[in-house]
Amino acid sequence: DICNAVVPNTTKGRNRNFGKFETFGKALNATGRPMLYDVSLIVSKPRASPAYDYNYVYSPEPYGEEIVRSIANMWWSVPVNKFNCWKCCVHPQEFIVDDEQACNDPNKLPAWRGLLPILDVQDMKTPGWMGHWDWAGKGKGWNHLDQLSSCMGKSWYGPGLTPSEQVAQISLWAIMASPLIIPPDTRKIQIGDLCHSLVANPKMIQVHQDPAGIPGRPVKNLYQHASSKEIQGQLWVRPLSKGAVAIVFFNRSEQRLWMDATWEEMGLPNTVEVVQAVNVWTNEIMLQNA
Repeated sequence: DICNAVVPNTTKGRNRNFGKFETFGKALNATGRPMLYDVSLIVSKPRASPAYDYNYVYSPEPYGEEIVRSIANMWWSVPVNKFNCWKCCVHPQEFIVDDEQACNDPNKLPAWRGLLPILDVQDMKTPGWMGHWDWAGKGKGWNHLDQLSSCMGKSWYGPGLTPSEQVAQISLWAIMASPLIIPPDTRKIQIGDLCHSLVANPKMIQVHQDPAGIPGRPVKNLYQHASSKEIQGQLWVRPLSKGAVAIVFFNRSEQRLWMDATWEEMGLPNTVEVVQAVNVWTNEIMLQNA
């Protein structure tokens, strides 16, 4: 990790930066001990609107898929390191700015940070974020969307997430097969509290650690109306082993939202007659006829 380093997005700049991670990776391998190597390959870039970064990003794309895979088990895939909030406008010195327009102006300092910006930037179709969902998977490596904001309360690093927002984040990280790394001291987590019920949920872990090792992604967006660009809800789908699928109906709004999906949208064949659906968080079992 070389946070805030200035790495020009040129062949020379990227090669020099990559060489540091490559050298360190060889040193780890020389120990003969099994280790998980996570790299944060930073590169400078012009800011866009809306602003999700501070003129640099942690994206593997400028370095190339095969090159990154050759040294790492997982790689950061974030515009800037996480901030413990749903979506907030943040100054580089880590304080929230009460001015949304500042985050929509690339000539100003603040940037959008939090859960939603980290998710949205993955599909922005801008330099560094043309889309690298397919880079991840069993035998390939893993997209690392930073440690969880769950199990954290209010701090200098953000106001924290509500219980519902924490459930949403861990559900999505399980769908994406992004590493589940929590900030607090796990020795101090009490059995039965909210944090324990989230991170120790056996069904959630089963989805995250599915042996097929195929990460999921968003497959459908729901907008408030036809001309709106603001996404109200999303359907996220992950193929699992033995023909099963994991899905998340992700409500991004502040109101109740009705969402539905077809078998095809969920990755199931149209010939399916009956589906047994299990709610990972409530253990409720439902049978749905086609």
